Amino acid sequence: MKTLISLIVAITIAATSFGQNNSCPTTIPYSDNTFISYNPSTNWVSFYRVFESPGTSVDFSFSVSVRADLCPSIAIEYSLYVVMGSMCVPIQSNTTGIFTGLTPGDTYIIGFIANCTQSGISGVFTAEDISLPVELLYFTGEPAKNGINLVWASGSEFDCAGYALYRSTDASTWLNIGYLEGAGNSQQIQRYLFADENPVKGVSYYRLTQYDLNGDFEILKTIAIFFNPQSEVNPFRHYNTLGQRVAY
Repeated sequence: MKTLISLIVAITIAATSFGQNNSCPTTIPYSDNTFISYNPSTNWVSFYRVFESPGTSVDFSFSVSVRADLCPSIAIEYSLYVVMGSMCVPIQSNTTGIFTGLTPGDTYIIGFIANCTQSGISGVFTAEDISLPVELLYFTGEPAKNGINLVWASGSEFDCAGYALYRSTDASTWLNIGYLEGAGNSQQIQRYLFADENPVKGVSYYRLTQYDLNGDFEILKTIAIFFNPQSEVNPFRHYNTLGQRVAY
């Protein structure tokens, strides 16, 4: 699931560093999924994006347009800065654009540098993805007197509307058996329990799907459980998604 965030960008072609004492650069409004062109082409570009983090991690992905005959190899680097008043303090850098450990609601700057051995960079196409708004810790089924208790927990949630539970006997056709509201926004562990009071005898598959406030959704995990109501010992056996019995 991908969620776009509002950003402000400063396109800087003459220098890679910030101002004196790490002061933040002047910024201009910017829209995502935009092609930044360079005419004539150049061997080096850099720009910076200011954003308010919507979650604990972000995934930036910038595509560089180059002429292969002029730029046989290219080096790129992403840098993450935290904004503290008028100061921009570097905290992480890598070549993937994936950063974790952010504080939701805090202001950051993402910097991008592309360097070609020769000339040939004609543009950069920008995109950013926010990691899934829910950090799932576990999802499993537990025996209950009158059915199956489905339990799960999240480590953090961002704009989480809720969770839908689906059941299937063939892992192909799914029946919606219930829905629980999410915590919305949370950085604490949230625990959930849903009781399937009408389980099907034999192997059943249970799918946990998370919904955002904007209607986006993602299937978080699928588990399989064997249920035999006549068993006096333990009517529950656990299976993987291939129908193979596993220890639990």
